[in-house]
Amino acid sequence: MNIPAGPADRAQIPPGKPKLAEGARMRYDPARQRIVLLLPERAVFLNETAAEILGLCDGTRTVPELVAELKRRYPHAEVEADVLELIETAAARRWIQWAGR
Repeated sequence: MNIPAGPADRAQIPPGKPKLAEGARMRYDPARQRIVLLLPERAVFLNETAAEILGLCDGTRTVPELVAELKRRYPHAEVEADVLELIETAAARRWIQWAGR
């Protein structure tokens, strides 16, 4: 799945709402002091940005709504490119699936 990197191409973003894939969950690993995305038969250590974005992928928001929420939280940061890049990666690696499709 290709998700465009630019706001002008926003209409090409899938219309569903991203949520963690079935069987996936996020947990804090106290030994590594990081959030871990636990998937069947694998684990992915997330940086703070990825953890925050994936934490919002609960099937209740579209990608533009995720961007808007992060812009609200971090008004001085450019968040859209990070969100789109992570959503593209997460979808390709099947960390997320689309609700409402």
